[in-house]
Amino acid sequence: MTGSARWAVRLGALGLALAVWAPGAAAGAAPAARVPDVLRFRVIANSDSPWDQAVKNAVRDAVLARLDPALARVRTTAAAERVVRSRLASIRTAVDAVLRTDGAPYGATVRLGPTLFPPKAYGTWLLPGGDYEALVIRLGRGAGHNWWCVLFPTLCFVDMGSGLAVPPPAPRRPAARPRPAPVRVFWWLPDWLIGWLARL
Repeated sequence: MTGSARWAVRLGALGLALAVWAPGAAAGAAPAARVPDVLRFRVIANSDSPWDQAVKNAVRDAVLARLDPALARVRTTAAAERVVRSRLASIRTAVDAVLRTDGAPYGATVRLGPTLFPPKAYGTWLLPGGDYEALVIRLGRGAGHNWWCVLFPTLCFVDMGSGLAVPPPAPRRPAARPRPAPVRVFWWLPDWLIGWLARL
């Protein structure tokens, strides 16, 4: 079997497996997409007023300034969680300082623990919905739009136009023909199917 024919068989088998597996997963017959091992960050604004959204962004910046230097040295999600947990008091102090400086008439809650997230795109990364370990800061009533990012591995770069977390821009290079960026998708296949495909 030629290389191209082998890949055609693999892709055909993969497509058939997904077609069979997807309806069962939707009906609860198979596990949902596996949640990747990442540490996430969420700031929930008091409201959607421009002022409250500005306070949310100021809190975000203050917390990232406290965490970024320490998280830059860690190599695992578990180590990142330990760093954040050890700095929860410092994070609360930073949040309170922002609220006090801006004259916000409300307080904040800060917690680290399992948090339910919907599916989310970060640039070319797609994260499935599910429970993630996350640092969550709720400002006041927590009735406004959120700001989310991934603390580890670090994806907390800010697109100020859209408010989305995106990877950092690539360094400028001489003009070249643009190519579409590959999309990385976290998904799940049974171990027996992965082994069978590898033997083709």
